[in-house]
Amino acid sequence: MLLSYENTNIEKVLEADLDRPAVKLLGGASNKKNLLVLRNPFNMLPSAEKMLRRTRPALENDEQLLRNALDRRLNLWKSYAFLHMHPMSVTRGKFETFLFDRWVIEKGYRDSMAEKLGYKNKDLFIDFVSDAGKGSSFSGVSLAQKEDVLRRWSESNAVAIEVLSKHPEVIGFTALIFGEDAVPKQYLTVK
Repeated sequence: MLLSYENTNIEKVLEADLDRPAVKLLGGASNKKNLLVLRNPFNMLPSAEKMLRRTRPALENDEQLLRNALDRRLNLWKSYAFLHMHPMSVTRGKFETFLFDRWVIEKGYRDSMAEKLGYKNKDLFIDFVSDAGKGSSFSGVSLAQKEDVLRRWSESNAVAIEVLSKHPEVIGFTALIFGEDAVPKQYLTVK
């Protein structure tokens, strides 16, 4: 069973209350693992912007409200990045981090992560976009080129990139976690 808590504070994920409806319905898990999927913020934030504009019409006409929503997402991302870089800090290793960008393009990475969880990766449904959450904010449930999901910043509205550029520490974290090639060149010098 997979329970997803996207854009949720880490402390809340660790609370038993979040699992209570599933446990009540299906019973407790005999083996529980917390997975943290960390996506490059230059791709995550433009996707979030597009999704927010589509699902919350009030944000379409209120740029400041949209900036605030994206800023909150970026602050959550910073806590996720910190957790990835310091896994024994806040949660004492209770999370296994998956780097989304590597998962998308590296079969060896998918194999090693599956093995860590006690599974064998068969790459089933790798050419499939789930309709959970209405699919991709950019391409819906149609399958784009894998590399396209790693270049969302180039298709972004200006608001997400504006928010990102005001957080130079995020640019540094991104370079450390995903490599300097994962940061658009024009943002490597933002101070």
